[in-house]
Amino acid sequence: WDNADEIDYDSLPDQFVLKCTHDSESLVICKDKSQLDREKVKEKLNAGYVSVGFNYTYGARATGKPDTLCRDAELWATLSAFQTDNYAGTIKHVDSAIPYTDSTTAAILHEYKVRSYGKMGKDSAWTESLKEGLIKYPRHDWFFVQLSDWCYRHRRFDVERQLADRLISKTGGKAIHYYAKSKSYLSEENYDASIASADTCIALQPDFADAWYNKGIAYLNLAVISQEASTKDVNHPDYFADKQRTQEYFRQAKPCMEMVRKLQPDRQDRWASPLYRIYLNLNLGEEFVEIDRLLNTKH
Repeated sequence: WDNADEIDYDSLPDQFVLKCTHDSESLVICKDKSQLDREKVKEKLNAGYVSVGFNYTYGARATGKPDTLCRDAELWATLSAFQTDNYAGTIKHVDSAIPYTDSTTAAILHEYKVRSYGKMGKDSAWTESLKEGLIKYPRHDWFFVQLSDWCYRHRRFDVERQLADRLISKTGGKAIHYYAKSKSYLSEENYDASIASADTCIALQPDFADAWYNKGIAYLNLAVISQEASTKDVNHPDYFADKQRTQEYFRQAKPCMEMVRKLQPDRQDRWASPLYRIYLNLNLGEEFVEIDRLLNTKH
């Protein structure tokens, strides 16, 4: 067999031995075929084959012939190692495998590299390899999502937006990029900017529930701020203007949170309380009764 994927286990007896031609370190002794972990076997043999390039008896340096399978073996060894939770093995082989794959596969392999560093608890290597992946593979959204979450957890909202803007310039912009900007602006209480980014996200992906949520919460927070700043004196000349401004914010929030409800009907924790407040302040009797009943039933 040229690689471990070709092994015909059905043709083998219940007990057997497998090894690469060039070494003994890849030796697999099977005493009971029914108990054999074939993924572990594949990982060991593939990793063993990669070492042929360093073998002075069988390697290209000794034979004078290029090993046409060694490149594939690096890929097999990487995949096998990752699938068997051998993260050190993944790191060992992945950088040698990537150059010989197409861009899509390369991005996935680099993702495995990042995941492996994460599983090994190597935070610094995880962060650096994640940044490297974002630069090399800007269309592979996984890297951006992970970095965006990292920025959010560490409250590095400016960095999160810089990353988003960088990818927007390189890719033309995806909904996820504008959503990240909307989320970061919302966290900084820059509600107008959050709404603007959410609008762009929704224009690109109308069913992006989290963007609708950000926009709705931004308008709702603006309504609350306006409400708290408004005069309570009905005889004050600003009373009706203040009230109208506040009501407009609630009206803007209403379709956003109703869309969240439509897109995520099972996420009552997200939309029920905001809609209760909106319907109450807009004096929408029928809608308010329905949402009030829903909340009381929930509790």
